[in-house]
Amino acid sequence: MASRSFLSGLLAVGMTATALHVANAPAAPSLQDTPAASHGSTALNRGRKPALSMPSWSDQLDRDPSTAGEASAAKDFAETLCPEPGAATRICIPDGTGLQPAAADMQANVVFAIVPDPIHTHLALWFDRSIDSLEDGLTDSGWRYDRNWLPWSLDPVSPSSVKFKDREQERLFLSKREDYPGIIIFRPPPLPQVPPEAALPAQVPGEIDPQKPLVVFVIGDSPTSGVNQTQFQKAVGQFHRIAAGLQTLKIIGPTFTGSGPSLSALLAEAKKKDLAAVRVNIASGSVSDGRCGNLLDHGRLQEVEKDLFQCNDASVWPHAVDTFASFDADFVWQIRQTERYLMEKGGLRPDEIAQLNEDESSFGGLATSEVSDPTAISKTSEKEKRILKLTYPRNISHLRSAYQKNGVWGFGGTSSGTGSISLNLDFDDTSEADDSVPSFAKGQLPVSQEATLGQVSAILEQRHIKAVILSATDVLDELFVAQIIARQNPTIAIIIRGTDDLFLRSGDRGVYHNMYAVSPWPLIPKNAIWSQQGLEEHPGVNVRVFASSEIEGLYTATRFLLPGSRALDTLQDYRSPIQAKEGQGAWPHRPPLWLLAIGHGAYWPFALLPEGAGPADAAEAAKGRSPFNLPILSGVAKPVGLDPDAEPLPTTTQFMIFVLCMLCLLHAGKCFDVGVLRRVAPRYRISEPAVRAPKRWLQIALSVDAALILALMAHPVAHLNFVHYLCLLGEAALCAALVWSAFDLLPARFHVKPRRTHAILAVVGCILFCLDLLAWRQLWHFLPPSTLQPDGLREFFYYRSHFALSGASPVFPLVLALTGIGIYLLAQLDRFTFGPRLAPRLPGDVSGISNCPSEASVGYLTGLLSYPAPSLGVMRTKFSILCGLAVLAAICGALAHLAPLTFDGWHLRVCADAVMFLLLITIFWDLVMGHYLWRQLKDVCLEPLELSALRRGFNSVSGMTWQDLWIMPQSHTSLRQYQSFIRALEQTERAGLGHVAGLARLKTNAERLWLRRAEGASLDEITRRFSLVQRLTARVAETVLHQQHTAWAGERVRTTAADEPGPLSESEEAETIRPSDPALADAQQAVSPVIREEWISLIFLHYIRMVLTHIRSRLLTAAILYLILVWSITSYPYLNRHVLLIALSVVFGILAVVIVTTYASINRDPILNRTTKNKANKLDFDFYFKTVPIIGLPLLGLIASQFPEISSFVFSWLEPSMAAVK
Repeated sequence: MASRSFLSGLLAVGMTATALHVANAPAAPSLQDTPAASHGSTALNRGRKPALSMPSWSDQLDRDPSTAGEASAAKDFAETLCPEPGAATRICIPDGTGLQPAAADMQANVVFAIVPDPIHTHLALWFDRSIDSLEDGLTDSGWRYDRNWLPWSLDPVSPSSVKFKDREQERLFLSKREDYPGIIIFRPPPLPQVPPEAALPAQVPGEIDPQKPLVVFVIGDSPTSGVNQTQFQKAVGQFHRIAAGLQTLKIIGPTFTGSGPSLSALLAEAKKKDLAAVRVNIASGSVSDGRCGNLLDHGRLQEVEKDLFQCNDASVWPHAVDTFASFDADFVWQIRQTERYLMEKGGLRPDEIAQLNEDESSFGGLATSEVSDPTAISKTSEKEKRILKLTYPRNISHLRSAYQKNGVWGFGGTSSGTGSISLNLDFDDTSEADDSVPSFAKGQLPVSQEATLGQVSAILEQRHIKAVILSATDVLDELFVAQIIARQNPTIAIIIRGTDDLFLRSGDRGVYHNMYAVSPWPLIPKNAIWSQQGLEEHPGVNVRVFASSEIEGLYTATRFLLPGSRALDTLQDYRSPIQAKEGQGAWPHRPPLWLLAIGHGAYWPFALLPEGAGPADAAEAAKGRSPFNLPILSGVAKPVGLDPDAEPLPTTTQFMIFVLCMLCLLHAGKCFDVGVLRRVAPRYRISEPAVRAPKRWLQIALSVDAALILALMAHPVAHLNFVHYLCLLGEAALCAALVWSAFDLLPARFHVKPRRTHAILAVVGCILFCLDLLAWRQLWHFLPPSTLQPDGLREFFYYRSHFALSGASPVFPLVLALTGIGIYLLAQLDRFTFGPRLAPRLPGDVSGISNCPSEASVGYLTGLLSYPAPSLGVMRTKFSILCGLAVLAAICGALAHLAPLTFDGWHLRVCADAVMFLLLITIFWDLVMGHYLWRQLKDVCLEPLELSALRRGFNSVSGMTWQDLWIMPQSHTSLRQYQSFIRALEQTERAGLGHVAGLARLKTNAERLWLRRAEGASLDEITRRFSLVQRLTARVAETVLHQQHTAWAGERVRTTAADEPGPLSESEEAETIRPSDPALADAQQAVSPVIREEWISLIFLHYIRMVLTHIRSRLLTAAILYLILVWSITSYPYLNRHVLLIALSVVFGILAVVIVTTYASINRDPILNRTTKNKANKLDFDFYFKTVPIIGLPLLGLIASQFPEISSFVFSWLEPSMAAVK
């Protein structure tokens, strides 16, 4: 009794002291702002106040945070399974280890879903995508989402400013919560509407009951540590409680290849206890180990070949015992097929291919496992052993964050340019995950990792690697490494294993040129229609859009395990879109391996490798494929298939065809010389009979060139639409223009009566139009690869050709090259200003006048510009230059292997090689001719003028600048081109020239010329009168020149004074010796020698300007054609892009050297500087004004091809308009 009283008193004293201590103690650290507090408030106090006898939340958390976390998770877990009354789906399970009979009606279907851990890995994006895909798959199987609970915290981790005790409590609290699996509950699908007398289909005992709710236990997964053990064990315990009636446990997962051993061990342990009599069916969407990933009991495996096993017959899946299927391709088989395809179709050597994989994870170890596996080494061919294998650090999140923070290469920028229409991708992720060793040198590690990737890039460059196959677990790492290689090694083709929509973005300043992807899931929405059954069986097609190949694989695995009311033959993308030929048997239900190009906002199919549509091909290829990865499902109907004729043309292609057709109609109108178009494109007009033949031949060449371009823009189809009618209209107009141009070439004696002529031309035009349509069809039969190939090359060729601006159209480079040739032909049409009538004239007889050019002395130069050529020597020179360029380009191209390499067969390769070779020859031809013309002009005209007494006259020519001398139209209908000659004619109206023989006749004919031109006389009459005026002017110039030569003999001036710009000074004029004859002296007083010299200089200046116009035209055309050549080469992912870009750099060097040296020599010429009042032998602003535009655009195009981020930035400004056109 005394002892009890003593204990009671001691307890009372302790309670009092405790109360006083608590009341007077300092405030404890608050966890109200931490995830622990939020979990506690929602888990333990959800709308209820605890009893007074229960310990408070803070006391419980202080004493044992682990117990508090477990209690919080248990309460949330229980309340999710059995919510408050009134919930749509109720799953109330009694306590205890066994299922009571009274609760039999409360059973539920249970499925395990193993997804990436969103907290302890850097794969939160994959987790979010996986949950969405899981819900989509179950929804398409008939289930409806109801509610969920996840153990992972959404709140950020407490900052370091919070006390250590609070952070440790939070960690322990959250770690215990994460011992529980997540829960996602789905309502059963609605019962089908059946007549009362009809009965519902019988339920298979022990299988999924569609009339009961579905509970999905979400279990975390890690690429290094595997499946979360505690979550899996608790999920197994819950399966035993709420799904005791089920005889099959269905597991969707695991996510990672390296999780196979951990899942296998957990299943083996569970089968010894709770799952002894339960079958386990596993379907993963991303396991790529073809050896089952250690998931199967090898005692049940049946050996079909050495080291190749299969589980059970695929026809009994998923009801077989312990079955496993993965809906991702076998990694080793996928890599081998890609390498072989690169060597066989791409023409690459084994030592030009490399594999780049992450280290540390089991997935990355698959690529290098063959090195340590003697069996694998014996199966690997000698060629495959020469392929380079490299690794890079896994988990480079700190490096990505550093690039994001510093804005390197645009990462972390707020926008991609003015008018950006997409968000920027956030690479920032500085948190530490548990799936890798933590990093402590956070400031230096990113630099070290960057240096490691730099070494990888250096190795790729030193080994002359042409293609690298890139693999990674985290798509952000894969995307980042791909960007590093694309920028540091822009000439390497990057092949990504798998597809992801993050590679299709253009708003984050990414570089995706010359990138490919290899995956069984192409992420092409149209493939859902191509690979579906015939529309007569399934009139509606449910198309799902997926974020990545792994996510589509997870969706397919979900549908595979839980098909619901929809049959497995409705699985999206699970067939080949290439239709099998008749008599090839049943249709194989297995997705092929796609080779895709990453273009502008989409994946573009190139081929299916290696198997085709037929079962024989599939059986042959299946010998090396794992039976567990993408299993074959038989008994599936024939799909719709890809029909290129039924694919509509995009808006951009339609708009381009419309513009091209309008240009074809304009070309035809100009060939017919339609009156309303006479002021449009005057270069078509035939100014004189001598240029009729060359202009007509150029018009014929333009018609053929435009017909080829129009034929390449759209392939002929059986059922015509509006776009094809436009093409037919354009082709008909071009045929008519060609016939008319050819008819105009015939001599006049072949021209019969107009009515009969028109009838003959109409018949010939119809025949030519029919031949054109036949050639159109033959062209599209020749260009695609052979139909004997069962890999879809031909069908995909047609499909990609529809999208001209996709970056993957095989015919668009041909269109660009042909467009360049058309631009050259148009420029050549404008160069016919040196015909017999329009060619500028110089004085013919200058005998006795030293160093004065005459028409005979510049005859060779004029012959180079005249049509037709005046002599065989000129023709021989042009032919020699052209043949030399062709032979030199052919030899260099053959030695450097400059022929474009593609996956599209040799037909396209030959056509692209021929057209680009022709375009390259055209560039060199214009460059050589431009430079050669300048050297001739300088040698035969400018240098003699500088050494003659006439040079002083160029000083007195006022009002001339480099802009007037250089930038002027070349058309013969423009008066600005004849500005110097017109000014000379104006001077004849004044008395400054004095009395000169023939001057009156010149004035009279000049007046008639202007009068008839104002009256609208025909072009033939105008050119005839102009030719007469030029001849008379040359004769008057001869007379004036001889008179001035006599006057020069009586002058006494300083010859050096004439070298200075400007007219003669008064002192120089005062020193002129006056003749003794008073009459001659009076005549010379009336005639100024300066005016005569200026007048003669204008005649020479007119000739010089006409030649300079031709030089400028050729150099400018060469620059434009080079820009088109760069565009045509970079608009398609050629495999030997590195060689082509090197060749482009060499061509640009030649282009720049020729243009700069020519322009510099022109700018320093003394005669031209006298006219423009610039200092001789010195480069001034005018030189840069002429050079920068003509060199800057080709240079910008070359830089954009070498550094694609520049082109991405430039094109980002055009994105809004491009989106509007689409």
